[in-house]
Amino acid sequence: MKKNCVSTILVFCLIFISNSVLTSRESAENRNTDINIVLAHGIFGLNTVGSTNYFNGVERHLKNNHNAKVLITNVSPVGSIRERGNQLRQQIINAINNPDEYPFFNPKAPIHIIAHSMGGLDSRFILSPANPDNIANLITSLTTIGTPHKGSPLADLFFLGVNPLVELLNLWFNIDEFMKSLSELGIKKDGIHDLTIVAMRNFNQEYEDNPNVSYFWVAGIGRDGSLNKTSHALSLTHAYIKIVTQEDNDGAVALSSAKHGEAIGEPWFADHLDQVGHDLDHPPSGIPENFNYLVKYDEIIARIQSIQSD
Repeated sequence: MKKNCVSTILVFCLIFISNSVLTSRESAENRNTDINIVLAHGIFGLNTVGSTNYFNGVERHLKNNHNAKVLITNVSPVGSIRERGNQLRQQIINAINNPDEYPFFNPKAPIHIIAHSMGGLDSRFILSPANPDNIANLITSLTTIGTPHKGSPLADLFFLGVNPLVELLNLWFNIDEFMKSLSELGIKKDGIHDLTIVAMRNFNQEYEDNPNVSYFWVAGIGRDGSLNKTSHALSLTHAYIKIVTQEDNDGAVALSSAKHGEAIGEPWFADHLDQVGHDLDHPPSGIPENFNYLVKYDEIIARIQSIQSD
């Protein structure tokens, strides 16, 4: 059972992986840019995926193809929305207030947040008028990718009582033992609790959107083809969410839960980690074979840049 719990922790980490790797510093003299981008990561993370970043190749792509300055944020991988949000807010402020330090934001260019998974909730928290310390005056738009705006059944697993589906999953791994293993690793469950359906219902009631910020969403619905909906690592979670919600999902978040604001194109044929450039069938550095995720980031940039002319 211990072996199963260790394997499950690994899969869960891969579902909600985060990153703290910063790329090479640039010359402070090269600040002329069209757009400033903040990349906000998800929950429950590893510091690196091999030698690659969480947003695998996205920073380089945005710099080379869109003349962007990119801030890769690094918040608590296991904290609550409030804790992570406060850290995210401070890192954005630091980037703005320290023009001679990486990433050398252009003060004359707009700032847009692109957030994956829980990073979208951290971002909503720091933009909401209900937060007295909100920084909505500094941010033009927020685009969330695979964010559980209405919670995730995966988070509910660890806080439900008797449930037939939970009992079924207990045949694969013991949930109580899993949570004990997390505790032994020093991993708090605050962040997991914040992703439950009830917790997100309360969050949505308290933290309304800021009317001065444009909100966009992207969702994954699994890989194309009925026999290849997700990577092998997410096949069980994809099936579980499908049973619980009767919806397409990316192996972590149901389609309806990922919707918030205006859609950017159609849902992606991608699982939860494909969305940020990681193929869990070929870890740690494999990229999705049949999903050109960087082109999808081009679509995001095109839409958020068009805000200025809307």
